[in-house]
Amino acid sequence: MATIDDFSPEELQQIQHAPVYVIAGAVASQTYGYTGSMREMSDGVVGFAAAMARAGDSLLTEIFQAIDQTQPDGFDIEEVSNEETRDAVVARGLEAAVGAYSLLKSKAGSSDADEYGKALIVAASAAVHAAKTGGFLGFGSDAVSEDEAEYVQRLTESLRPS
Repeated sequence: MATIDDFSPEELQQIQHAPVYVIAGAVASQTYGYTGSMREMSDGVVGFAAAMARAGDSLLTEIFQAIDQTQPDGFDIEEVSNEETRDAVVARGLEAAVGAYSLLKSKAGSSDADEYGKALIVAASAAVHAAKTGGFLGFGSDAVSEDEAEYVQRLTESLRPS
């Protein structure tokens, strides 16, 4: 059974920072402006934390209790709500998820990796459900846009348990 000591500081950082990129990718998949983006980021973090709380006493809990408080390298909150950087933020979210998932799977096994993957999907889903698009004063709006649904679907397919 893997322990936190089996991971280098860089590997731990990769696992710890991937949720930020995943949530940012979900937010960027449909821009709602700065305020909407902040709401989605916040709800995504809450969703991830709730999913991790269900992990109980595990390697994942230990990894996130030892979290590095630094912001991920190259992460700029302004890019999340910028139409010009949208595709890059979405791609980075998917890449971060797959990289961290694969790392966990190779070092800790499928159980921990699958639990982590589920938490990333919950985080992305929570983010895309935080703001609505279209309509007038909330009437006739969509809870999740096609682009947001596509992002969550791509994430889910990328993290499919084996």
